[in-house]
Amino acid sequence: MIAIFVSIITIAFLLIGWRLDSVSNVVTAVGVSTIVTFDLIVYFPFQLWKANRKEIKSLKKGMAKLTSSRLGIVYDENDTKFVCPGSLHKLLAARYFVGIHNASPRTLNYVTVRAKGGDDIFVMNTIGIAHSGKSDPEPIIFGAEHLDPGVIEYVELFYRDTLVSFQQNIMGEPHEFELEGRARDTPMVIAKFRYDPNRSPQIERLS
Repeated sequence: MIAIFVSIITIAFLLIGWRLDSVSNVVTAVGVSTIVTFDLIVYFPFQLWKANRKEIKSLKKGMAKLTSSRLGIVYDENDTKFVCPGSLHKLLAARYFVGIHNASPRTLNYVTVRAKGGDDIFVMNTIGIAHSGKSDPEPIIFGAEHLDPGVIEYVELFYRDTLVSFQQNIMGEPHEFELEGRARDTPMVIAKFRYDPNRSPQIERLS
């Protein structure tokens, strides 16, 4: 609006100069110079600033949405909700669970948690068999169309008892693996774990 107002005044000034037929060349030069100078110094920078401000506002809104959307993978080896001790004089092995936690104030949609990475041999022959029924190198251990705010869903990693056993050469050595959590419009989360048969409990969270 300011640029239009200045342009109108300048054009009017030019017309007056032309009508009065007085130093029209000088008036024209001054008028054109005024318009160009104003556009370069005031109008264009102002339009650029306004566009940038709108873009920054849009980016901040998007970042606020992302940062408020937090998916968590929870594990506490000292809590029996995550580590259930074996029984029958240790004939039954301990059972290990992780919690899929919506730590945001809004519902998360299309939530999945997948085991992968680290040591594919371990994942394929333990978590893969437990959740996919076959040697799957990246099995999905949890999936939900939506997860309400504050909710924690507990998922068992794998279960080994006297009737279900995994390859001894695999279970007898330490292995590392990851759990990767995803949800729509939510930053991906990765939790790293280590299985160690010589440790109690045998599942340890690394990060």
